[in-house]
Amino acid sequence: MDTRFEHLRKSQSAAFWALDTLDLSWEFLDGLDRRLQKSKDASELRSISPDASAKPSRAVKPGSSSLNTGLHSGSSSLKTAVEEETPKQVEGRTLVYKGGAYTRLISIFNADGSLNLTKIVSTPPCDFHPIRLDLYFTKQWDVAVEYAGFAHTRVPSQEPTVLTAAIPSEYTSSSVEVFGHDWRKLVWLSRNRSVFLQNGGALPGELSAYTEADVLIGLTCRTGGEQIERMTSAEELTVLKTQKGDKVTQVALNGARMIPRFLEECRGYVWVASMRAPKRAKHFRP
Repeated sequence: MDTRFEHLRKSQSAAFWALDTLDLSWEFLDGLDRRLQKSKDASELRSISPDASAKPSRAVKPGSSSLNTGLHSGSSSLKTAVEEETPKQVEGRTLVYKGGAYTRLISIFNADGSLNLTKIVSTPPCDFHPIRLDLYFTKQWDVAVEYAGFAHTRVPSQEPTVLTAAIPSEYTSSSVEVFGHDWRKLVWLSRNRSVFLQNGGALPGELSAYTEADVLIGLTCRTGGEQIERMTSAEELTVLKTQKGDKVTQVALNGARMIPRFLEECRGYVWVASMRAPKRAKHFRP
């Protein structure tokens, strides 16, 4: 095990990371198989000689097929991705990041430039909700880089990658922050399934200001789910810190209300860059 990422590894159970590593390996092999098949099909087409007496037919404009299916918005206008350096700032918008493996993060793009969040949303239970599919980012670039490195360490064939999204600044300016005792209680009830079920399978009304917030900002829990279930108190929870010792904060977009807005308002404002070629980020212009 790479000790550089011990702090990240302990944020989830060994079973979670084992399954996630298998998923990343499968995603890489599946993508490789698709590329090889596409190359084979193209080679076979080039090897076929057309009938000299046949008249050429009119070209047919390609349809708008998506790279993936799921939480995505579509369009009939086919666009081409460009490669450019990720901006350091975008007027009227706030940059947020997500680090991980290339094949997973690049899946945010459909073929026409619309967005697909199938593999980007976090699987519950998460820090801020036990059952809802929310969209988590960080405002700390170095945190995303660490997660990218951790993914690459587990599956070396996967390129370490950072996804950058320029969200409207109103998302964060109108956000709700959760810290201190309320943070501990929210994480405790969200991540501890036993306590959640003992509470009637619902979060208490006193936390509704956080659970109903469109955008919630707070610290990231370092304690894994299975370890939380063995704890006796929320006071035992620990906060995730970077390799430099800085506390890690996260930005959570309420899945029920903000995913539709993100799909519409952030199209054209997402960049996906491998750390091996940071100035060649994949991007669909607005």
